[in-house]
Amino acid sequence: MLKLRDEKDAQVVHIYERAIERGELRPDADPRLIHGVLFGAVLHFELLHPDGSDEARLEALIDLVLAGVLL
Repeated sequence: MLKLRDEKDAQVVHIYERAIERGELRPDADPRLIHGVLFGAVLHFELLHPDGSDEARLEALIDLVLAGVLL
């Protein structure tokens, strides 16, 4: 199970690495840190809203986290 989680994490981190290469995110952004903060924030949000999350608020959460690394 841990190996699968590591593989999925690596895939997501690669997405952030490509965004940095394309100039969409700051060049000094840490892809693993972005993933950890975003994953943790979304997980926390979902746990606080077990009856279903408000999609607009979830999108706002993601935008808030990514705002720190956008160009």
